[in-house]
Parts: sequence; structure tokens; C-alpha cells
Amino acid sequence: MQNILDKHHLKNHYFPFCAAMGTDTDAGSTGAFTRILFEHEKGHGGAEPERVFRDAMHRITGVSGVSS
Repeated sequence: MQNILDKHHLKNHYFPFCAAMGTDTDAGSTGAFTRILFEHEKGHGGAEPERVFRDAMHRITGVSGVSS
């Protein structure tokens, strides 16, 4: 899960991680990896929006409506 407005982490962590894992950087799934990209104006200064968190938890647990 990566905020695309967090330029530092996108460039220095997300892109290198995807390259090391041999996976695409676009949102979506490849093998065991699911990449969730979102935009949040606080960059790294704030948590992901609740809808993004719920989507991630649903992908992990298979249960929709998982609350934070």
C-alpha cells in the first residue's frame, strides 16, 4: 500500500522494493503481491484514508466491512 503523493517513500522505498521483487509498480496483483496505490494530501504525514484501509483488510482477510 503506497500513497503516490509521498514522493520520498515512493522513490526511495516503493520503486526499489518492486524492482527487487521483480514486480510491476502499477496498482494490481502479480503472483503473491498486490499493490494498492492511493492519493492522500498528507503524504507520509497521515494514515491512509479509511476506504483504502478497509480495501486492504478485505484483500487480506476476505471479509468485507472489516472495521479499523
